[in-house]
Amino acid sequence: MTTPIRERAPITRSVVVSAALELTRRQGLSGWTMRNLAAAVGARTNVIRYHVGNRADVEAAVVADVCAGISLPAHGEWAGWIRALACRMHAVFDRYPGVGAVAATGTGPAAPLLEAVAARLADAGFGAESGLAARAVLVEICMSRGAGLDLLIAGLTARLAGLGGDR
Repeated sequence: MTTPIRERAPITRSVVVSAALELTRRQGLSGWTMRNLAAAVGARTNVIRYHVGNRADVEAAVVADVCAGISLPAHGEWAGWIRALACRMHAVFDRYPGVGAVAATGTGPAAPLLEAVAARLADAGFGAESGLAARAVLVEICMSRGAGLDLLIAGLTARLAGLGGDR
């Protein structure tokens, strides 16, 4: 007589990333290991590597998924737009500890956020300085919760006036 095979959902990239998101929500991005993740999906770590990749690949997938959940404000003057975006980013990053620090780089899966801020600042009149200003805004949003964003916006407003921007 043969032993019946236990039925379970197939392991896919989506299943692995969903489990990593849940671990990140509960323990923070750096609070879990590949073994924890493998146990969460009921597989060995080589199965995780097959479907997603190494630890850095899994983290990138988590950051990409979290960042994709941040909706951009529809419109408004640039400073109000940045404040609204900051509120949305904080609300999402609060649910996934550690992701904001990775997103602060503005690279990889967080690049669309940086590009959106840079485009909004370019529309406001920052021109060639919009990329650097966007990087400062993204770092400030991701890494602090104090009055730093208001100080940064005040400085950017003064700089915009010096550039002759009128938005």
